[in-house]
Amino acid sequence: LMRTTKDPDFKLILFGIGLSLLAFFSNIWLVGALALISIYLYASWKRVEVLLVPLAFFVFIDFAIKTYPLGIGGWWDELFLIVLFSFLFIHKVRLQAFSFKTSHIIYPVVLFVVLGFLSTLISPHITLAQGIEGIRAVTQCFLFLLVILNAPISKKATRGLLLIILVAGSITAGYGIYQYITGVPNPPHWLDRDLEVGLSRAFSFLGSPNAFAGYGILLAPIALGFLFRKDTPFSHKLIFGIIFLILAAGVFSSLTRAAWVAMVPALMLFGILIKKTQWMLGFLVVLLVLASFSAPVRTRFANLFTEQYQEKSEIGGRNYRWNLAIAIFEENPLLGRGPGSYGGAVAYRAQAFQGLYVDNFYLQILSNFGFLGFMAFLWILIEIFRYLIFSAKKALERDRIIIYGALCGVVAFLTHNVTENLIEVIPLAVIFWAIIGLAGQLSTSEREL
Repeated sequence: LMRTTKDPDFKLILFGIGLSLLAFFSNIWLVGALALISIYLYASWKRVEVLLVPLAFFVFIDFAIKTYPLGIGGWWDELFLIVLFSFLFIHKVRLQAFSFKTSHIIYPVVLFVVLGFLSTLISPHITLAQGIEGIRAVTQCFLFLLVILNAPISKKATRGLLLIILVAGSITAGYGIYQYITGVPNPPHWLDRDLEVGLSRAFSFLGSPNAFAGYGILLAPIALGFLFRKDTPFSHKLIFGIIFLILAAGVFSSLTRAAWVAMVPALMLFGILIKKTQWMLGFLVVLLVLASFSAPVRTRFANLFTEQYQEKSEIGGRNYRWNLAIAIFEENPLLGRGPGSYGGAVAYRAQAFQGLYVDNFYLQILSNFGFLGFMAFLWILIEIFRYLIFSAKKALERDRIIIYGALCGVVAFLTHNVTENLIEVIPLAVIFWAIIGLAGQLSTSEREL
């Protein structure tokens, strides 16, 4: 009997019996979720690579939890971070590697947090809880970068994780394309009621066409990075080419003008970095010609130049919101009105300024955190670019082109934020920092296993 109880298979049998009893007396979906979580934790205990796999599927998991809440709701990403850091510590103890890697990005992040707290303390317009939430919305997902930088994973595993992210992105884009083809109903405020009747915008699992488009342009250049690697077999090149086209078609199906525009400098930069400018230029020309044959594309762009659109923009649209952000900054130039006070998700929940979104993340930072906070935020972005460029220089040639793809995806995503508030969308922010971390791992990981 003692020998039987020590058998690992016996423990698994007991675990299965326990789940069966729980399924009989409880919710089958809850049991299924617990089973998956248990399998994930057990596999993460064995291999650190498994620990990071949910990052690739973060969009799906976030959608599932928010659609079918299991009692953790908006706290699940914080719980996930605790799990990541806990298991990371366990693996470091096993390897007797007690050092903790950071990046120069941490310095402006810390400065930004300090300035945010100072702004919160002196602002009469927000509560302490609102200010903390405003700071958290911008900086919390940076912690995912630290997890990845400290994960003892090989370059092969790093490429595998990036590949899984691309596969998850193509599934997300594929669902968006399906929504576009079937004409899924859209909320009225996504389209101009007078000028864009009958159009349908895909939003996939992100809940917003703008967020869906931002997700696509962040990933698409990485697919090109894998596609143009010299040692990639032709059959694999074909797969990566298909993934890129699916992601690009997903961005198209969102009918998000800013995302289309943001793709242009990103792909041109990619062509320059890999010394295939003519290829990228020709590819962009083909995409533009194909897009010009689409009636929805022509309609969306033509509306920008109509007098009716300009009038609406001045009354309550982007021009009005941008001017309001600048006016708020002029009233509070040094430290802003306070984190979460205007223009973003936190301000929306507090119904500040009737919950208006500023639709420009940089103006949101400027109005909320003031000139000092804005400069700290720009320093964060500069350090991100420096980190990716330095990583590309250190990496082997076959990995350098993937890092270039990540760099160009970041460029497209940050360009898109000129007309949107995407960095504070948790699933996008997690993928954003995960890609930066994985790109850095391609240059710092020593093991090629």
